[in-house]
Amino acid sequence: MKYGVLVLLLLLVVVSCDAPVQEPSNEQSSVEDVSEASVVPTISDTNFIYDLGEFKASVRIKMPTSDFRGTILVLQGWNFPNTSWSDSSNLEQLASNAGFALVMPDMGKSIYHKRRYDQTRKDWQKYPTRTWLVDTLLRELESNYGLFTEGSSNFVMGLSTGGRGALIIAQENPDIFISGCSLSGDYDQDAFPGDNLYRGYFGTNPENWSADENPVSFVSEWSVPMYVAHGTADSIVPLAHHVRLEELVGKAGISEQGWVFRTDSSAGHNYNFWAPEVETVLEYFEGFAEK
Repeated sequence: MKYGVLVLLLLLVVVSCDAPVQEPSNEQSSVEDVSEASVVPTISDTNFIYDLGEFKASVRIKMPTSDFRGTILVLQGWNFPNTSWSDSSNLEQLASNAGFALVMPDMGKSIYHKRRYDQTRKDWQKYPTRTWLVDTLLRELESNYGLFTEGSSNFVMGLSTGGRGALIIAQENPDIFISGCSLSGDYDQDAFPGDNLYRGYFGTNPENWSADENPVSFVSEWSVPMYVAHGTADSIVPLAHHVRLEELVGKAGISEQGWVFRTDSSAGHNYNFWAPEVETVLEYFEGFAEK
C-alpha cells in the first residue's frame, strides 16, 4: 500500500511539471507570478482587452528585439487610439532597437483623472482613471509578467493630455518610475479654469475642484525628472502651460535633478513636432537606464 501511494505521488509531480503555461490572449489572463527579482519580463508582443463596462480598454504590448533594458508606459492624447504613437512615429522601431518594452493603453477621452465624479459629463464617466491604470494594469503586469517591477528602469511618456498624465503618474509613483516625458502637455488646471476638459470632468465651479487632481499641488515633493517640450505655435494647448510648469519646477528647486525643458518656435500640436522628438526622448531615458 505504501509503495502504491509513493508511485501515485511521483506521477502527480511529473504531471504538474509538464503542465503548459497559459499564453497571453486578448482577454484578461492570469499566469504564474513573476518574482520582483526577475530581470527579463515573461511576455511577448500581445494585446489585452479590459472590460470596464461601457468602455473596453485595449492595451498593446511591444517587446524589444534587442536585449531588454526597461519598460515605457506610452500615453496617448485625448481620444487618440493606442496605436497613435506607433502609426505616426518610429517609436516602436527605435524603442525596440534600444531594448525598451512599450505598454500602450487605450484611455479614450480620459484626462488621467484620479477618480470619477458626479459632476463629470455623463458620456465621459466611462473612461479609465489613472487609479485604474496604476493600481490595476501596472500591478497586474508586474505580478504576472515582470513588467514595471520596482527598482527596474521604468519610464512614462505622453503627449497632449497624455503628457499631463505622464507628469502626474510619474510624480505620484516614484517607486515605479525613474524618469518621464511630456510633450505639449497641460498641467495646472487652477491657472486655466476655463478649459473645457477640466470643466467637463471636474465641474463648472473651479472652487470645488479637488487638489489631488492638480499635479502641481504637490510640486515640492516631486522626485522624478522629466523631459518637457512644447511648440510655441501650439493652438490647442497654449505654451503658457509649459511656461507655468517650468516656473514652478524652478521655484521648487528641483530643476537641477535632471529636468529638461525645451520649446520649438515653429511647432504646433501635431506629429510634425512629436515624431522627431522620439529619438531625443529615448536618448534621455537611456541616460537614466544606464545609471
